[in-house]
Amino acid sequence: MWSKIWSLIKKHRITIVCMLTAVILWGYAAGCTPQVQSILHPESLNGTPRWVTSPELKLEYDTFLLRYEYAVGDLEMQAERASKITQAITTLATGGVAYLPGLLQVLLGAGVLSLVADDVRLRRKK
Repeated sequence: MWSKIWSLIKKHRITIVCMLTAVILWGYAAGCTPQVQSILHPESLNGTPRWVTSPELKLEYDTFLLRYEYAVGDLEMQAERASKITQAITTLATGGVAYLPGLLQVLLGAGVLSLVADDVRLRRKK
């Protein structure tokens, strides 16, 4: 029986080798998907590296871009608010234009007001 199988293998050895090679290559191609370490979450909960495939990496990249755009928008909004507050304070303090005499006027007014308030407070204690 083994001699019949062995003679069949000898007769069709090239076909058998090609078939085995094809099966091995197919197994390698189907079983080994390319992976890289995650950008957003490089480690899993137990501390081992987290590996992602190409579609998962693309999703992480898109998520990162959305977070970045949101953060930039938030920073711009904060800068705009700070600018409006600064402009409002400048307008109230100097009558609309930031110039040195207006600043001195505000500082002197605040100083005189604080002196009067301190004087009133000290007179009440006596």
